[in-house]
Amino acid sequence: MDLKTARESVEHWLETFIEVPHPALNEFPPCPYARQARLKNQVDYRLGGDPYVDLLALSKAGMGSWEVVVYIYDPVVWSADEFNSLIDEANAGPMKAAGLVSLSDHPDHVESQKGVCFNHGTYALSIAALTKNLDDASAQLYKKGYYDGWDSEYLDDLFTNRQDPRNN
Repeated sequence: MDLKTARESVEHWLETFIEVPHPALNEFPPCPYARQARLKNQVDYRLGGDPYVDLLALSKAGMGSWEVVVYIYDPVVWSADEFNSLIDEANAGPMKAAGLVSLSDHPDHVESQKGVCFNHGTYALSIAALTKNLDDASAQLYKKGYYDGWDSEYLDDLFTNRQDPRNN
């Protein structure tokens, strides 16, 4: 796996799906803020080694000037359960202490809402950002009805270690 090919694959997914309004999501894109960060060249792509170790290092070093850091992994090396568990562990510990959070995406752990599958599908991804930025964006989206009709269990998981906009 090489970074150039993986990055191109992730950017193609962002441009053709994640940033595109979807009728099942009330004409919101799956991630309404992804396009801004990508167009401002504020996304750093890195090949990951170990999800916990990578996020521990990011917690210590910080985000620098990046809005988003995407670690890309071979999903054959990491099972979905192990991958998600390591990211959850980092989120509950060093990431939380640093004011950061990582969203996981593994092809073998399908994430869908309202009939829309959000997964990249090829690589396992750890997508890190400042918790405050995600919390602010989620609060705005909640007020606009973005999460209307989403499964409450999915939202509980999504907002673990974050400010849940449903509680404001």
